[in-house]
Amino acid sequence: MASSKVSTLCAVFLVFNLTRVSAKIVASFIMPHGGIALDPRHFNTTNSTAKKEAWEIHNACVKVRQQMQQLKPDLVFLSTPHGVADLKNFLFYLNPQGQGHADTDNCQCPPCCYSVSVNLDTKMSADLVKSLGLAKNVSGLSAYGPPEQSSEPFPLKWGEVIPLHFIPGLNNTKAIILSQPSRRYTDDVAMIPELL
Repeated sequence: MASSKVSTLCAVFLVFNLTRVSAKIVASFIMPHGGIALDPRHFNTTNSTAKKEAWEIHNACVKVRQQMQQLKPDLVFLSTPHGVADLKNFLFYLNPQGQGHADTDNCQCPPCCYSVSVNLDTKMSADLVKSLGLAKNVSGLSAYGPPEQSSEPFPLKWGEVIPLHFIPGLNNTKAIILSQPSRRYTDDVAMIPELL
């Protein structure tokens, strides 16, 4: 796998502990968002190496879950390359809650149903949109209601659900979700400075 493609294949977590006046990154993780990470038992392959690698991916995600459980973060920042995408801008999700489901690569829901519900930090997301704004190709997106106030959850799919699935106590942790623009498909190398 080419290293220039890594940013288009993984979700990135930054894990924060917050106080009233400061924030500190306490960990960061690069997580897969493919269904085999959820449950490799349903990986439909006869290739024993591929099956072994799928279990390694799953077990690594379980280790991240264990580390997150020890860290007890106040906030999780998820950057996803496969969320709702604008053509040009990076988008912060601005609904108070996100909710969705995903299934594994070879087992549909049901029986392989994986759902998450997460509280989104809309104030911090809106503040980031204001401070980064158009100069950095950053905007916000709300679904089914006004920003920061919609009573409907923001729709999530596998690009958010699979990495979030591995966060323990998700209902006690707030998240910020940033999606990457769809120009990542054609301008992935040119986007490296922006991603940094």
